[in-house]
Amino acid sequence: MNEVVHEHEREKEPVTRPEMPSAHVETTPKPTTTTTTTTTTQRPYRRPETPKPPPQTECRLPAEPVWDVDFEAGYRFGTGLNTRLEYLQMPIKPKRAYDFSLQFKTPDPDGVLFYAADSRHTDFIALYLQKGRLHHVFKGGANMVNMSSQYEYHNNEWHTVFFSRSHSKGKLIVDDDDISGGEATEQLRAMSVHPPYYLGGLSQQVVEDSYINLKLEKGKYFKGCIRNFQSAGRPVGDAAKLEGVVPCSEQVEQGNFFGGGYVKLRERFRVGSDMTISMDIKPRTQDGLLLSVHGRRAFMIVQLVKGNISFVVDNGDGPFEAVFNPEPNENFCDGEWRTVTVVKSKFVITIKVNKINSKPQIGPTKTPSADTTRPLFLGGHPYLHKVS
Repeated sequence: MNEVVHEHEREKEPVTRPEMPSAHVETTPKPTTTTTTTTTTQRPYRRPETPKPPPQTECRLPAEPVWDVDFEAGYRFGTGLNTRLEYLQMPIKPKRAYDFSLQFKTPDPDGVLFYAADSRHTDFIALYLQKGRLHHVFKGGANMVNMSSQYEYHNNEWHTVFFSRSHSKGKLIVDDDDISGGEATEQLRAMSVHPPYYLGGLSQQVVEDSYINLKLEKGKYFKGCIRNFQSAGRPVGDAAKLEGVVPCSEQVEQGNFFGGGYVKLRERFRVGSDMTISMDIKPRTQDGLLLSVHGRRAFMIVQLVKGNISFVVDNGDGPFEAVFNPEPNENFCDGEWRTVTVVKSKFVITIKVNKINSKPQIGPTKTPSADTTRPLFLGGHPYLHKVS
């Protein structure tokens, strides 16, 4: 493996001030005296180096984010599984007629914005995105009416949508100019949908039945913001349940925030002989688990320890560790994003942060493969006290 020399490891050449030229001094002539010449020389010296700033020991960002807006700006959905609002009543019961309106924005082309059904999901009302287009569908018994928008609406801009039903006719209007309608071929009976009315997502109990009704692909859910939810021209009011939603701030970055939780990336993950994993991080603490997977004898852990990045692997013959230490005036907790890449090649491991590599570390050479068999966790671990 080629040795990597960092710029900061190169010895700086001394900076030298040039010698001062000789000074020629003439004294005032007097009778019976002669002119003399005196030469003075200044010794070269090294310019004193600017002292390096002390290392930063505190994080620039607070451990817990501070909300910059309130919930009047709308709710953000999709920050986790089954994020949603649940309503137990509407201003008007949607048996033979209803009209709803809301504003939304999303960068994703699929997901449920509104859903209500009976206990068997025979009768239902839905507003959802599929491949970027909005769909409004309602069903009573054997009769179903479905209408969709002409254009796609997943550009992360705010859009206003109005969807209604009057007996056997339905209507869908987006931004006042994208208008579509539908009508049942037979007389539609009264629907018996009942609470809860879902906004922005679904509970786990109804996901399967609703996705069958809407012909949506599993795993696709709404990721974006909703505000100004109204029925019959009036605000619907406060939701009975808020599950996993946060204020819809404009100051949003792509990614996941970990404040004690974790994400299970794979149910079973084998590190094997060779592995490369990259992630972008912006820590708010000097210590924390980034990535981990275990087996009966082997394991792999990436973590922050006192502001340094540690990468530990055990192929089964004992652990070995690579460490990336920031520069004395650098701090991984300074509020900036960095790309961290960990590389394992048999019994050699290294860490790269942005474009700088750590010193490679060589472990026991008997076994080249880390045969892990358990889940791969990101950002934390359900049994952190057992593996730390």
